[in-house]
Amino acid sequence: MSFEQYSPKIEKPSFLKEQNVKSRNGKKIEMNRKIEKDKENGKCNRRNFLKYAGTSIMAASGFKTLKEIVSFFYEKDSIIPKVENKQKIEDAFNKIVEDVEINKKEELRSKEFKTISEIFKLGYDQPIEINAQNFLATKEFWKRQHSENPSYVNSFKMAWERMEKYEKELKAIFKKEGVPEKFIYLSIPESYWNCEKNPGKKAKGVFQITRDTGRIYGMAINSRVDDRDDPIKSGLVAAKHLADSHKITNDWDIDLAAYNGSMANSYLEKTSINQSAYKNFLEYTGKETIGDEGENFFNYTILKEDNLWDIAYRFGTSVNKIKKQNGINSDKIIFGQTLKIEIPDQEKIKNSKRSYEGFLAYMQDKARQKKNDILALKFLKYSVEKGDTVYRIARRFNISEAELKSKNNIGSGNKIRLRQILKIPISQETKKRFYKIAMSKYVENLNYPPKFNAIMELIEEGFVKRTQDFQVDKNNK
Repeated sequence: MSFEQYSPKIEKPSFLKEQNVKSRNGKKIEMNRKIEKDKENGKCNRRNFLKYAGTSIMAASGFKTLKEIVSFFYEKDSIIPKVENKQKIEDAFNKIVEDVEINKKEELRSKEFKTISEIFKLGYDQPIEINAQNFLATKEFWKRQHSENPSYVNSFKMAWERMEKYEKELKAIFKKEGVPEKFIYLSIPESYWNCEKNPGKKAKGVFQITRDTGRIYGMAINSRVDDRDDPIKSGLVAAKHLADSHKITNDWDIDLAAYNGSMANSYLEKTSINQSAYKNFLEYTGKETIGDEGENFFNYTILKEDNLWDIAYRFGTSVNKIKKQNGINSDKIIFGQTLKIEIPDQEKIKNSKRSYEGFLAYMQDKARQKKNDILALKFLKYSVEKGDTVYRIARRFNISEAELKSKNNIGSGNKIRLRQILKIPISQETKKRFYKIAMSKYVENLNYPPKFNAIMELIEEGFVKRTQDFQVDKNNK
């Protein structure tokens, strides 16, 4: 399928003309209409009662108490049978109230947990706690954003309509690579199918493929052509990248984190998931020990179909380790090249465990350590640049000239020389700024899996529809 360039000035899709986006507060009128419609159609059942029985809904519908709602349902012969025994009616009412209270308590409990962003906004002097509950709270946040915030809703639905003609082919590609078809929708949080979007110099296209990743998987990227602009070719690379990652992780949420950035790689290096690594080593070498006594490496000759991810997975190591141990910087490898590979550690393989909960715990420890490092900072080293003065440097780092001069033995003439190394005392405000910058990458990476899962839930619930779906709905009215 050929790729067509999109224009940011594309006409507003028909579904956006058909459907208005309402805020949470704007749902009151809609709820009133729903209640009236249910009255007319006799759909006054227990499920609808529980849905309408919240305080805000009672206010919107005109009911002042739960008993008024019960009376309404009772008169319609719905959830409370018409019986002469008042005690039975009272028991039925009490049961409904009990169910409502249980639902309220569950909702309150879910609100006790903070989102990932809220955790890191508490300030550098507050403890960092990250767990599965924070994941769920973050997912609910992104679900609300993509179903209620007009900006996100419009981008979400625009992407949904734009990707329609590529959807079938992309699903076939992902299925062939052994990746769940739902991951074609990674293109939504990655770019919202705005093909001109390029949030940095590294990533491009609907799946936001970096230059290095694209070239590893055989993409043509040069001054004349860039395969990342093609949604199909971009999707193939995304599918292969996820498939290779899953061989190592065996956890799709960790794969999502790894797709978004490199932070997951350090966690993967701490664990080894391939239980057949030592067996693969024995089959390849034909013997248990290699070289002199105490030698922990064996030589591996690269095959034509090999890549570093497959080799690392096969022998229970990591790409970074292989590169470091062989003094190479690129992910590219050459057919026939010999690599030194570490002999798999049987005990480590036996005890290895990998899970998304483990990844969250690892990220929590990393973030805490980074915070402690920032708090422990007393000085920065700064190299004097052309045009610098004592006054300008002091102002840039929010310290007094006197303090800067005192810490660096600068005389009354305020003389400093080009490339002179100065010690810059760090103020509390500077530490806060450093903390915010350092934590931003944690926030972005940890937000990614729950954000994608939120979008997938909305898709599965039918929140987004194709243009033809709206036409069918309109004709059925």
